[in-house]
Amino acid sequence: MQKRTRLILSACAGGILGVLLVRLLFLDPIEEMGWGMFWEGLFHGEFMDLGTVIQSVTFLKCLAGFILGGGAAVLLNRVLHRKASVEPQSESKSTGAGV
Repeated sequence: MQKRTRLILSACAGGILGVLLVRLLFLDPIEEMGWGMFWEGLFHGEFMDLGTVIQSVTFLKCLAGFILGGGAAVLLNRVLHRKASVEPQSESKSTGAGV
């Protein structure tokens, strides 16, 4: 898989996990009710006023979860890929003495 594709997929997966963690850990019952209304309406083809959605605290929490989760996934992907691509150095190095 290409590097760019892998990074985009990991960012999306991390973003989705970040939003789910926000929903599970940081939304109060009223915000969870708003979350349910938003997604239920969206699946039935009903759209809420975009200005109202963007101004809500729930949206800001979920957006922060998406950005932080996506960023964490990209960083983790880069670290793991860098470790996998580094070749172990041989332990026997020539010092040039006695050659």
